[in-house]
Amino acid sequence: NEDVRVVEIAKPHPMFHSRFHAIEKTYRYTIDFGLPHSPFHRKTALSVGYREYDMKLLEEACKVFVGTHDFAAFMNRSRDGKNLERNSERTIYSFDVIRGGGEEEGGERYEDPSSSLVYLYVTGNGFLYKQVRNMVGAILSVAGGRYTIDDLKLFMEKKDRKLIPMAAPAKGLCLYDVKYPDEMYFSPPPSSSSLRI
Repeated sequence: NEDVRVVEIAKPHPMFHSRFHAIEKTYRYTIDFGLPHSPFHRKTALSVGYREYDMKLLEEACKVFVGTHDFAAFMNRSRDGKNLERNSERTIYSFDVIRGGGEEEGGERYEDPSSSLVYLYVTGNGFLYKQVRNMVGAILSVAGGRYTIDDLKLFMEKKDRKLIPMAAPAKGLCLYDVKYPDEMYFSPPPSSSSLRI
């Protein structure tokens, strides 16, 4: 398949589980603030160039989520409803806003101010069902002036999914990086102890 490249391989522990043994995950959400909308990004980015957004507010809104919180308000009910019975506390290590650019070989991200694309990188110890898309939807509502930073904090305190704005669409979201403990690998483990998607 032309869409997939294998860049590194390691033999895992016999009990290895790709979901339950992950110790850190990073998701990236791509937003296109340009006009006219680019046909090249229509399947991989959310186009919002038709309205004004405050980038400083967008960055401030992202910071609200950093830390250990109960994210019940940002979790959708699964089809069987069983996820509502589970612990909804998660830790967000970082929530970065990068304008255009990309990532260098060492993992350092760089920006390109001339780009209309904005990447939201959120890293945590785990995520609830549709949590990232719900957070992005709320962040855009704050940056667009519909809600305030204080509203965002209140949503988290109330733990009520019905209060927060609609989730951002799936097309801008991708699982960007997953890290596992070294003991989950037989020799040799990947150099970064992570699997880049």
